[in-house]
Amino acid sequence: MAIDKSRFLETLRLQDGQVLHLEYHRRRLAASLEAHGMVLAKARDCAERMSSWAMEESRKHATGIYRASFTLSLDGQISLRCIPYSRPVLRSFRLVEAEELEYSYKYADRRALEAIAGTCGPNEAALVVQGGLLTDSTFSNIVCQSRSGELFTPANPLLRGTCRERCLEKGLLQAVDIPASEMGQFESIHLINAMNEPGDWVIPIREPGNLESIRLINATNEPGDLEIPIREPENLESIRLINATNEPGDLEIPIREPGNLESIRLINTTNEPKDFEIPSREAGTEDRTAFAQNRTPE
Repeated sequence: MAIDKSRFLETLRLQDGQVLHLEYHRRRLAASLEAHGMVLAKARDCAERMSSWAMEESRKHATGIYRASFTLSLDGQISLRCIPYSRPVLRSFRLVEAEELEYSYKYADRRALEAIAGTCGPNEAALVVQGGLLTDSTFSNIVCQSRSGELFTPANPLLRGTCRERCLEKGLLQAVDIPASEMGQFESIHLINAMNEPGDWVIPIREPGNLESIRLINATNEPGDLEIPIREPENLESIRLINATNEPGDLEIPIREPGNLESIRLINTTNEPKDFEIPSREAGTEDRTAFAQNRTPE
């Protein structure tokens, strides 16, 4: 899918009559326009026009938090949509491999991202995986919090967001490669963007009870087609693996006792044991992620 690279988005947070972190957005917009062929003086003028409009709009909203979304084009046109901000309710993530996806600038054309987001179920967000590594969600940068409280962000995100850049400059985050298979080792994921700082929007993934269900997804099963609810931790005694050579009870993994479940390994015609392993080191702390890897069981 070819991206329209002639129009750009810039989203700003208006809070209690103020525009937050305006200079970061102004610099990014001018750099994006210049990188796509606009002469520097005109790019800076467009960024200044956006800034003036944002400050004028903020004075209309003395209280509350608003999301001001500007659309700007290479011919100098600019438009604004400003609405009260409310944070969506999210309870789980899905990993989606998208090796060809490119979104290094904040283009207004978000069709590819929306197609990925469209695969998610209710209250679920997609995390894009490239080369086996986490990158971003379809609407934010991500921060993975370790059990010791350290904050890590993917070294190579789809988009280098303004909040991410500020936090890196302040030393609040560490940029590292984060394998998707190690996601379950973290306590939580923070979603950060122009509207959310680290700590504002946190989805826990290690606390007891976070595993509500197991979804089996492959070429013939969509999310929700084959779902095993696990509403209470004590309800799950074991996992039995059955196929042409194993009857129920032949290959059973107990997970009721502490330490019994160290990981889940997904194996098929293209994956040997240990090729695709999701660690889950403590009983009852399994990652609740639904993995959309489009892998067909044997």
